[in-house]
Amino acid sequence: MKRRGGIAVLVAVAALGCAGRIDTGGGPDGGAGNADGGSDPAYDELDRGRAQARFRTTTDLMRYVFAPGCAAENNECHNDEDFPDLHTEGNLWNLLHLPCNLGIGDRTTVEEFCERQGDQVRITAGANQGFTARIGSIDVNVDDQGQFTRYTVVVDTALPQSQSGAGFEILRDGAVQPALGGGASLAGAAGDYALEVTEEQLARNEAMFRYIVEEADRRGIWVVQMFYNIILSQPFAAHHGLETQLAAPTPVAADYTRKSLAEFVRQYPNVGLHVCLGEALLDIDKQAEWCTQVILPGVKDGMRAAGLVDEPPVIIRAHATDLRVVMPPALNVYRNLFTEAKFNGESLTTWEPRGPGQETHLTLSRLGSTHVANVHILANLEPFRYGAPRFIQNSVQAARDRLGARGLHVYPLAYWNWPNAPDKTDPPLKQYQRDWIWFEAWARYAWNPDIDSVSDRTYWLDRLTDTYGTPRAAALILDAYNDGGECAPRLVRRFGITEGNRQTLSLGMTLDELVNPERYGALPDLWLSQSPPGERLQEYVDRQWNHQPHEGETPPQIVREVLDYSGKAVAAIDAAEAVVTKNRAEFQRLHNDIHCIRAMSQNYAAKVNAALLVLRYQHSRDVTDMEQAARFLAESLEHYRTLAELTDTTYAFANSMQTSHRRIPVPGAIDGQPANFHWSHLLTIYENELAEFEAKVALVKQGKLDVTAKAELKPSSR
Repeated sequence: MKRRGGIAVLVAVAALGCAGRIDTGGGPDGGAGNADGGSDPAYDELDRGRAQARFRTTTDLMRYVFAPGCAAENNECHNDEDFPDLHTEGNLWNLLHLPCNLGIGDRTTVEEFCERQGDQVRITAGANQGFTARIGSIDVNVDDQGQFTRYTVVVDTALPQSQSGAGFEILRDGAVQPALGGGASLAGAAGDYALEVTEEQLARNEAMFRYIVEEADRRGIWVVQMFYNIILSQPFAAHHGLETQLAAPTPVAADYTRKSLAEFVRQYPNVGLHVCLGEALLDIDKQAEWCTQVILPGVKDGMRAAGLVDEPPVIIRAHATDLRVVMPPALNVYRNLFTEAKFNGESLTTWEPRGPGQETHLTLSRLGSTHVANVHILANLEPFRYGAPRFIQNSVQAARDRLGARGLHVYPLAYWNWPNAPDKTDPPLKQYQRDWIWFEAWARYAWNPDIDSVSDRTYWLDRLTDTYGTPRAAALILDAYNDGGECAPRLVRRFGITEGNRQTLSLGMTLDELVNPERYGALPDLWLSQSPPGERLQEYVDRQWNHQPHEGETPPQIVREVLDYSGKAVAAIDAAEAVVTKNRAEFQRLHNDIHCIRAMSQNYAAKVNAALLVLRYQHSRDVTDMEQAARFLAESLEHYRTLAELTDTTYAFANSMQTSHRRIPVPGAIDGQPANFHWSHLLTIYENELAEFEAKVALVKQGKLDVTAKAELKPSSR
């Protein structure tokens, strides 16, 4: 929701009371009045005479008023950041006739210790009846001839709804005061300086969102709205001289966020919140304070405004925070809280999560609230279809049994391109249609993770028969889904740099990234938490050379498995082609995806074999290892060419987030523009890689080059 600004502008056709008395005579339409607080000649003359007698010059004023106070109070009187600088006589002269607090960038942060509370305006009729706000300033508006037209009143709180012709009254210290024109007519628009879209677009957005959440509510579904912290709308931030992303709370940001959340809950009482306390705000103690003093109170403010008794669900992500610190005080403020952490990081890698990642989940599950596992981003599955019920059921059981989760949050397969799929079609496919089996499988096992295999297979055969026309086609397609779904998880967990969206698995990896992963920021949590026990490439080669026993998954084992699984998947999908009688176009796209997964697996298998031989060479110093590595590298390039051909006319991109955050295999943006997001973009890079490696091998054979595992193997064009 785009929050309307926290400072509203009200337009009144009669003057509203200011901090002094109001002269109700002499103005048009009941009197324009005097907006400077009124006038009492007798009082003014007495006061003026006393002042003139005591302070005959500004030097006297400085000597007897400002200077003693500033010195005695450690310069806290009128020369620090909260007040005009009055510590010299010249500064005093420079400030004459200037508005109050001119030098303050944000007037809402100024503590007006010596001033009485300002007057308030209260609307007495219409859509905003009962709305009360404190008056900040009043401007007199005149026409081109200098004739009074209206007063503009700035108040400290945005109007909930635009309104005209409203009755109003003025409050001073809680008591009603007279207003010019009898408080008969006030018009106001909800403050809009925080709005990032037009009012018309906002109205359309609100209508669409309201339709979605009300229809979901009718079906017993909670919609939750995600937001990061601390994030301000661009025009709101610019208005207050702030950045749009804040690393520390400010009074203005706190007020804006709390009121925005309150209004959101008031408007959408059947919607929950999904909170990430970072990424801009990183101090854990400040996050806890922000959660307990701004976010959750804002929700409760909205509950009161909406008349809610039951607390809407609030999910707090573990990302960029420490919920061990945040949750205990949060649960003292609000009970209907959930924690959430990523299941396999930002990929789908294993149903055997372990290590530090597993411990994080288990800790969260014991904090006194319901814990949710988040199947996040799926960087290693992009952009191909994924519908492996076998892998998904095992993963849901792992979320429950190994991680302590009692809820599931599943991302789409091309998150950054939602709702459109990455396929090259006209019109674009929608992900909720293309990837129906992805969503349905997670939902099915979230409802019951323990469905027996016989009845489960029967269910999916029925669904796929409905989709593709015959039971035989359904059986073959289900097998292709299950076997094809084993490949990408295995590849990334054993050979990848990261499970995060920094890496696009389907675009391949360079030989140097496989041989020297530490150069590219390899993330240990990938193999310590998001993989079964096993060995990385260097570890495997060292153990093999030293005749040491191996532990867990090994690189050659994964190579064999992905070739086996992808081969069986291709055989099944090819056999299904002759017996598919419905949705032929979609079947052909699925058929192509399975072949893409096969080519990707073959590419990785050959390049991993090349990397193993390069690593072995550091022990053997046998040039035949390097020669064989070159042959495997050439084979990997041929499989990559096949992958590029299969995707040339079928896919617009491999990864949906096309920014410089993508680093593996190559940067995803150049000069701020998307780059290297299609397989065809990387062909030259991999061709150069092979040519340069073959040249190095030739030099090794001639005795002119000594290649070690730490030598530069990456292509020069990278």
